[in-house]
Amino acid sequence: MEFVIDFSNNNKEGSIDRKEVYGGGAPNPLLPPGGGGNTNIITWNNEHYKFNGQCDLVMMKDDLFADALGLQVHIRTKMVDYWSYIKSVAIKIGKDTLEIEGSADAKDDQEHYWINYDYQGDLDTFAGFPVTHMVSPTHEREYMIDLNDDAAIVVQVYKQFVRVKFIGDEAVFGSSVGLLGNYKTGKALARDGATSVDDLTTLGDEWQVLPYERRIFREASRPQFPELCIKPKDPRGQRRLHLAKSAISYAQAELACFTVMSDPLSIKDCVNDILANQDLDIVGAY
Repeated sequence: MEFVIDFSNNNKEGSIDRKEVYGGGAPNPLLPPGGGGNTNIITWNNEHYKFNGQCDLVMMKDDLFADALGLQVHIRTKMVDYWSYIKSVAIKIGKDTLEIEGSADAKDDQEHYWINYDYQGDLDTFAGFPVTHMVSPTHEREYMIDLNDDAAIVVQVYKQFVRVKFIGDEAVFGSSVGLLGNYKTGKALARDGATSVDDLTTLGDEWQVLPYERRIFREASRPQFPELCIKPKDPRGQRRLHLAKSAISYAQAELACFTVMSDPLSIKDCVNDILANQDLDIVGAY
């Protein structure tokens, strides 16, 4: 594979010639459904959208999961200027809970997870499912809950950024609803299960955790419903000012992302995250 950065056009964003000289392709051609980075959500139907706001959200829930054992996955987002990121995730299967969060501290080499509210407790299994976790010296962590039959829930942590991935078919996640949409139809649906949400950017507001949904995070964090998700006041204006001062070009960001993925939608998410954070290493969050 040969990548050529083309700076010849006058477009500030630049472009990359993705000609494949020797065949093959970048790894991770399609990211699984889930979310990460600057709260980039990927639906079951491989639609990508961004949620800019701070609150607790129902990423996915499935009352019929594992013979009605039940599955809930809540994410907690945090606002930074005009964008947000997934700060932590809480997973509940049956009566067991697992919470995982990242850390922005460059000197922090600890794993930050709580199993049934026990910090760094025994994590060989979770709710009866095997768990493997990997720790690297480059601020990367990965936790995989093996759901059997080539299905898994994967949580990746890079610095303060948390990414959640769902790997499995209809037999595993077929009754799920939430930010990822309806598994069977691929539609983004409101809580009533019938109303289609055409503007995906509003789907997050629809799936803010409500009082009747028992909080599965250890501690409450503002805002909690009925206080609505905190939103940036002028995201477009703030973004323009931020990019005007950017030390990283669009082409540099695009090349960094293209070395680890080939899906155009994921590359776009990755580029926007690099430019927002001014950090080429943010590709580690993918």
